[in-house]
Amino acid sequence: MGPTDAPAASWAPVPGRMPAELAAAGIDPADVDAVILTHLHSDHIGWAVTGTPGRPYFPNASYLVQRAEVTAAEALNPGLPAGLIAPLRAAGQLRVVDGEATLPPAVRLLPTPGHTPATSRCW
Repeated sequence: MGPTDAPAASWAPVPGRMPAELAAAGIDPADVDAVILTHLHSDHIGWAVTGTPGRPYFPNASYLVQRAEVTAAEALNPGLPAGLIAPLRAAGQLRVVDGEATLPPAVRLLPTPGHTPATSRCW
């Protein structure tokens, strides 16, 4: 959902909990190597970029997103690319994919449009 001041915080349940939940599981954000943005609704991107100026919350992760999602975001929500896509790109952490993609060793990303232009699922 994102931090307590994230765009989805006013309507999504329990914003702000991810850092504590990761710590409780013994996971440091620097240890995360991949983040899959299944789609770009505000309740799914809340921890991708934090702070001002925005920086990737997971400093060593590649952030994967379908190109159709980025294109739709640029057309429908002009503020989203500046607040999310641009900081990930500037950090060299954005990986825009077209269709199927793989994350070694065994994760497959499949486009499953419907909810949004290119919602993705992992298998």
